[in-house]
Amino acid sequence: MQSCYRQIQQALMLAEQRQGIEMLSEAFFGHFFATYPETREYFRDTDIRKFGPEKFRIVSSFLLDIVRHPDFAEVELTDEVRRHLAYGLKDKAYYFALIDALEQSVREALQQDWEGEMAESWHDVTLAMKGVIGQASAFV
Repeated sequence: MQSCYRQIQQALMLAEQRQGIEMLSEAFFGHFFATYPETREYFRDTDIRKFGPEKFRIVSSFLLDIVRHPDFAEVELTDEVRRHLAYGLKDKAYYFALIDALEQSVREALQQDWEGEMAESWHDVTLAMKGVIGQASAFV
């Protein structure tokens, strides 16, 4: 799992070096809103240009924690799912779409460098993260 952590961390750093956090977060929210346009209403009073980089980093941190600190990540993700119930976000598909939007944004930034062990690591870790979210969603 240490290799997965390094692969994901390296991909995030390289993507940010190439595009900058602002462009990455813009792509991240663009992909998310393209999948679930109805979620725009939850952000109507939010300056996405300011909030986007923070949200991108939050989701990235959760992804890294799944590998490095799985027990902590499970508790934190469960809390995050519960906290978002206040906004009416009950469907785990929304959370899955955030994870997919993160991966898609990084993959686009890396282009030809997205292959092999890096792509496999992302697949494995995002699958694990979706599993935790799926379990958390079942209990809320």
